[in-house]
Amino acid sequence: MFVSAVAVAVAWLAGRALHAVHTPADAAAHVLLLVGAFVLARLPLRALAALRAGRTREVYSLSHVLLNLTDPGTLWNNMGLWRDVAPDDFPAAATALAARLALAAALGPADRLLDIGVGCGDQTLLYAPQVAAYTGVTSLDAQAAVAARRCKGLAHAALYTLDASRPQSWPAAALERAADCNKIVALDCLYHLAPDRREFLTYAHSLLAAGGAFAAADLVRGDSPSFLQQLGLRVVCAFAHTPVANFVTVADYVRLLESCGFTAAAGWTVSVEDVSADVFDGLARFIKRRDASLGAHLQFKPYSSFAKVLAWWARSGVVRSVVVTVRK
Repeated sequence: MFVSAVAVAVAWLAGRALHAVHTPADAAAHVLLLVGAFVLARLPLRALAALRAGRTREVYSLSHVLLNLTDPGTLWNNMGLWRDVAPDDFPAAATALAARLALAAALGPADRLLDIGVGCGDQTLLYAPQVAAYTGVTSLDAQAAVAARRCKGLAHAALYTLDASRPQSWPAAALERAADCNKIVALDCLYHLAPDRREFLTYAHSLLAAGGAFAAADLVRGDSPSFLQQLGLRVVCAFAHTPVANFVTVADYVRLLESCGFTAAAGWTVSVEDVSADVFDGLARFIKRRDASLGAHLQFKPYSSFAKVLAWWARSGVVRSVVVTVRK
């Protein structure tokens, strides 16, 4: 009521002012001016009223749940390897998958590592102490800032916010550090590269031409999905902003590696291990339990929806989780 009264008063004053300055010859034009002034007067007042109402509601919302949370200590964001891991221990599962890549790449104290998709720095903290030099890349500014703060004590590590799908666009400093690397790992991220993995894999081969190792935790497509399964996969990729072109079969993945230079004739050995049984179901069950305990307090719907996708992948085999290793 107060908002309406003030709006009417502002419109009346505006009308008087306009009449004093200039009287329109057309009465209809004068009416339109008054209506316009009335509407303009109501807009900021309505915005103020909505803001005040929103602040009142905020006091009684569930935002105070954040005050009861403790520092998790870790900020992992991969699917995890759930073999021999407690069903509620996501950090342990995520660490296990990262450690599986370190084993696949045979990381050692003399190695110079290029790490793709570092997230918030947990894998940096895991890998960097194992090698002589560490170069990490992520495309997400917010996560890069967190990683930089958490890893600032690692003198032999350098972190960059770059697009791994276009390595030729990297600045000279990053290219120079990467050129000195003899090991590359990519933890649960290559299926996000757009338009596909080819440019990155070609670049990886150029770095490792003299020898070394490349290991990736990645996703591939099952060998013979039905038409409906392929359609469902396309829908999931659209919602996840993930190129469906990256979901190729294992055989096609190996052929892609070969076309990028990782051939047996050149001395490369390629292996692909299917770890789906230790990834999808464990993560899906963890998310469901976390949703049951926290979903009433926090917005968990995106993750609960993803849990259904994971359960579908585990049940149907339309998508497989693999560890890809290339050595020379």
